[in-house]
Amino acid sequence: MKRPAARTLALAAVLGITLAAAQARPSQAQSTGLAVTQLVPPAVQTTPLRPKRETLDARLARLHADLQITPAQQPLWEPVARSLRANAADMEKRVAAKRAQEAQYPTALEDLKNDQEFAQAHLEGLVDLTASFKPLYDAMPDAQKRVADKVFGSFNNKRAV
Repeated sequence: MKRPAARTLALAAVLGITLAAAQARPSQAQSTGLAVTQLVPPAVQTTPLRPKRETLDARLARLHADLQITPAQQPLWEPVARSLRANAADMEKRVAAKRAQEAQYPTALEDLKNDQEFAQAHLEGLVDLTASFKPLYDAMPDAQKRVADKVFGSFNNKRAV
């Protein structure tokens, strides 16, 4: 029984020393193969370390094409696009505000509250998107609905990974 506890304590000490050294000297952390994203919480990072993501306009154009929106369906598509744009703008504004506020690491409670705020905003965005997508989906012929089902199913599976 004492052996696993000692092993856990030793592992925690080694990780603590490694993280402390890496934070003190980020250039050495990179040379050891540790990514900065493993050491610094995302809210503290000032520049993105991942490849540039597709722009919102490009994502909307791809979704429009993937859903095979016809000219007749365009008036029903517009509220969907507006909802997606509003959701993206809201999240960008929230992220920028959080980054401006957080000069130091948040406490565990602050971190949980932050997660709750973002989850609530995401839920509200999904409610709005669902309401705007329903008339478009209802107007689609069955074959196009199957395409939409696959497009959204594929999108959700990619997000979960």
